[in-house]
Amino acid sequence: MINRPIRSLIILASVTLLILGLAGCGGGKAAREAAVQEAAAREAAVQEAAVREARVTDLENLYEAVVAVEVSIQLGVNYISYKPLVAKAATAFAVYESEDDEAGQVESLLKEALDNYTSAVRAWSIKFEFNPSEWQDFARVHPGMTATLDIHDPLEWYNWDIEIAKAIQYFWSLATWSMEAAREKLAIYKDW
Repeated sequence: MINRPIRSLIILASVTLLILGLAGCGGGKAAREAAVQEAAAREAAVQEAAVREARVTDLENLYEAVVAVEVSIQLGVNYISYKPLVAKAATAFAVYESEDDEAGQVESLLKEALDNYTSAVRAWSIKFEFNPSEWQDFARVHPGMTATLDIHDPLEWYNWDIEIAKAIQYFWSLATWSMEAAREKLAIYKDW
């Protein structure tokens, strides 16, 4: 299957040759001018398609950076491997700029997923530090987590590891919802 930009170039070349051929067969100056205008319009359409394709590729690269984190979770990642993947995805956001509103919507959903993956990194690091006061500060910043998971004072917890694991899973769940929405929006954006 021929991709869109190449198919557009083939069509442009065919139409241009046809029009120029007809224009040279007695159509006169007006026909030649119409052919040149048509060719210019087709050229502009091909250039616009190439720009659009580049935008889609840039957005797909951003998406793939966040998907790498998602896939690692599904495969059973450890903290040592997880943290750099999240940092790499964050770097992808630092260099990406959305060019239009539709791409911005996908970017926003991916950013939401990345924010949740980043919160999971922070919760995971607090687990290793065993720092109850830092955990309380973290819980204050994420009131939805504490309400959903029914998290209590860490000094009263029976098992610190289980409470932190529940929090990490909570953030991963939120990220999953954002990724599903981003997948749908990206598919629409690519077909547009």
